[in-house]
Amino acid sequence: MMSTSSYTGDLKYERVRSVEFLIKNEIKLVFDKHFRSKKADNRDFVQWSFLVACAELKTPADDVKTLKTNILPDIDDFLLIASFAARQRTACLGWTASDKKSYATFYRGNYVFPRPDDDHDIDNGVIDIKDFERFMQVCYSEFLKFGNKMALRNSLYSVLPSQARTLETSFLKVFAGLETLVLDFRRRDTFEFILQNSEWNSLKKYLQKCIKTSTEPKLKPEQRASMYRKLDELNRISLRESFELFCKKYSVDLADLWPVFGQDGLVGLVDIRNKLIHGDPLPHDMFGALVVAKEHLLYVLERVIARVLHWNIEKTKVNSSYLKAHMTVMKDMPSEQAKLTQYILGQV
Repeated sequence: MMSTSSYTGDLKYERVRSVEFLIKNEIKLVFDKHFRSKKADNRDFVQWSFLVACAELKTPADDVKTLKTNILPDIDDFLLIASFAARQRTACLGWTASDKKSYATFYRGNYVFPRPDDDHDIDNGVIDIKDFERFMQVCYSEFLKFGNKMALRNSLYSVLPSQARTLETSFLKVFAGLETLVLDFRRRDTFEFILQNSEWNSLKKYLQKCIKTSTEPKLKPEQRASMYRKLDELNRISLRESFELFCKKYSVDLADLWPVFGQDGLVGLVDIRNKLIHGDPLPHDMFGALVVAKEHLLYVLERVIARVLHWNIEKTKVNSSYLKAHMTVMKDMPSEQAKLTQYILGQV
């Protein structure tokens, strides 16, 4: 929608182009720009615009329960995918509905809505604006096919900007989003355990017997008890192995980023996560390194989500070439990784 004013002050609105998307249950959302205006105290004419999603539904305008239960959740999911693409939280605050019998306005309560970021650059999204419509068509469709939507939603929320978070909690939040998708993959593709229950129970009894009868060294009862409690961990496929299988399945290339798992004597992102989650904060002179690590972790999760939604990484702004050309944290990574390695391993 475009507005123009004549020399008489009359306003004329002309639709240049509307954006349409078909979401779940064949609901068509038409995104359009609406305008409002007022006279300021100094008699100036003030006008502002806002984006509105419009839809024609068979539901009566005053049937709030049906709209909230059957339609709003699908709109929320659609806007969540759009938020990821734009790196900007987007939410439905309510709606206005009308039909031949009624006119209703509804505002959502018991929700915390993101504050608009006035400084947000539309070109700062994960997806270039020219690819946005195609991205939404492909990725929203893949979202609908994804089995564990709660896991995918959690990961999407993890990468979106949020206020009032410390650097440490932001890092842990993003890492949790990554772990959620890997855990879902482990369970869905039966990569959670090495042996089936019957086989593991037999081996477990044998290991318990070995621990109990050990003479070299001879173990105290409390030492044996501690080992018994740790035995079940032996049957669980490691996070590292699961993550490598996950990346292989979804063709996620992370070679240019800070490694999730340590290699060549250098700490990985998981080592930072382990330190923070156990209540061991980093000193202030390590915050610069933590900033770099967190940005790399964000890029990791954004690539992972893009591939889970079957989108080509090369058509994002987290592809290797784009990051190398535009993000200073890429060239800062080797020195900051070495700094954190010296600090973390020096404490072991």
